[in-house]
Order: sequence, then structure tokens, then C-alpha cells
Amino acid sequence: MSQAEATVSNRSRISGAEIQQLLLRARAFIALFVLVIIFSILSPTFLTPANIVIMSKHVAINAILGIGMTFVILTGGIDLSVGSIVG
Repeated sequence: MSQAEATVSNRSRISGAEIQQLLLRARAFIALFVLVIIFSILSPTFLTPANIVIMSKHVAINAILGIGMTFVILTGGIDLSVGSIVG
């Protein structure tokens, strides 16, 4: 095996530390995935199109407010009073 092939094969392997870092970064998505699996097992109507539409309608208002507040906070004009006004 030449030096170039050895270097490429060493780089293609993923170390345990890299896997641990990936799992730490993705832990929120992993938790969300686990919750979806649990709720779909517990309720057969959880992943139906009708239920997804209903959940989307309920989330829409908070999502729009959250996106708007993200821009306010990022520009430095931190104003968190929207929650008390809307809710």
C-alpha cells in the first residue's frame, strides 16, 4: 500500500470521537425522531395527513412569531414582550 492510499484510507474512517460529536450536535433531532416514533406507535392516527395538517395549523402562529423575533434579537433590538402581548 502506498503512502497516498494509506492516507486516504485513514481519512475515510470515522473515529469514535467524531461519532460522539455528531450525536451531541444532533441530539435535538434524535430526540424529536424518537418522540415521533413513540407517538406513532401509541396512536395509529398520529402520522396521518389530516393530523399533520391540524398540527401545522396549530404551530403556524408561533412559528411566524418566532421567525420575526429571531430577526429582532439578531439585530440587537432585544424585545421579548411579544409573548405577553400575543399570549
